[in-house]
Amino acid sequence: MEAPDFALPPGTLLGNYKLLKVLGRGGFGITYIAWDNQLRRNIVLKECFPMGLCSRDSNTGEIIPLPHAPRHTYRAAMDSLRKEAQTLASLNHERIVRVYDVFESHGSIFYVMPWLEGGSLRERMDKAATGGKTISADQAREWLLMVLDGLDYLHGRGIYHRDIKPGNILFDERGLPVLIDFGAALNKPEVTCTVTQGEFSYAYASPEQITGKGEIGPWTDLYALAATWYGLISSIPVEPADRRLMQDDVMPLSG
Repeated sequence: MEAPDFALPPGTLLGNYKLLKVLGRGGFGITYIAWDNQLRRNIVLKECFPMGLCSRDSNTGEIIPLPHAPRHTYRAAMDSLRKEAQTLASLNHERIVRVYDVFESHGSIFYVMPWLEGGSLRERMDKAATGGKTISADQAREWLLMVLDGLDYLHGRGIYHRDIKPGNILFDERGLPVLIDFGAALNKPEVTCTVTQGEFSYAYASPEQITGKGEIGPWTDLYALAATWYGLISSIPVEPADRRLMQDDVMPLSG
């Protein structure tokens, strides 16, 4: 039996935005590509939809908190997404995705981001692995330095991304990398307030994230970035950190 599709259907109007299709789903939200009727351009919408806490009325599209989930719990998830949008809106760096707007509709909260048409690093890695265009060492180095510059800016403000992976690095119209998806981002002074504090991608997560032991810091993002670039350069995925703690078989890359 197929799981129900809780995404709003294509053609749904949310103010000036017309939904075109679903881009992805995660534990805390749904992302869509949409058309901005006012500015005449494609944009991306991220909707708060924490799985396990809510459902959707198939007729109205309204969010319905599930019986076992208190309404204040769902509101906390919405507040977390609003905080994520506000955090991103406060940042001004070319390597970090921008936020144009945040609004409520259909009992949920959405925020608006640019449509990055260059695809993801994951897609480029997959194409190279299946005989497509290879990624040169010089190109990989150039991208790495750009992402590191964005992380340096982010860390300087006490914010840690905490979910760096190939799918969370997109490319803009110039082919330059941009960090997206700050749902797991940790703003250090407000660590106890974030609902999404435990959200990360196991394959790229640092030891302190997986074990829950040790402080989160810039090194957390640098570990995930190093794991990402090891896979990019070698075409060999890095073993998850908890397995490496028991037996580290990762082969050093040659210069």
